[in-house]
Amino acid sequence: MSTERGSAITIARTQALRSPLPACEADLPADVPWLRARAQRFARAAGLRFLLVLDTAQYTRLTGQQIGAEVVGRAYRGPESARLAVPLLYLQQAALATRTEADQVLAHEVTHLKWPSYGHKVTAFDRAQWLLDRVGQ
Repeated sequence: MSTERGSAITIARTQALRSPLPACEADLPADVPWLRARAQRFARAAGLRFLLVLDTAQYTRLTGQQIGAEVVGRAYRGPESARLAVPLLYLQQAALATRTEADQVLAHEVTHLKWPSYGHKVTAFDRAQWLLDRVGQ
């Protein structure tokens, strides 16, 4: 998984998240309908709303920010002075080879939306795993 998440430790923590998907589903591709349904489950588990964005051009139109090809996922809450009522969660579908990888990135990014002050601390990844456990199969 290619990410912009910075340190090797953060990448390893994301990849260590355990998806609750059964083996027969874990390695399937994360197609658009599945990603949208899964994102809704994460939103419910976290008790928040967000707009899932799967298109780079749409993300740029909505945020004014260019997004590089190396970006797999990004949570966007808006500028500090003007937070969005409904934040965005961007996923680069082509970079997510399996549903397990999609689960890991969704959990990571939803954590940034729900508990932004946790950043990439161990606590954030504990919460990400908690979300995965709540989302279930």
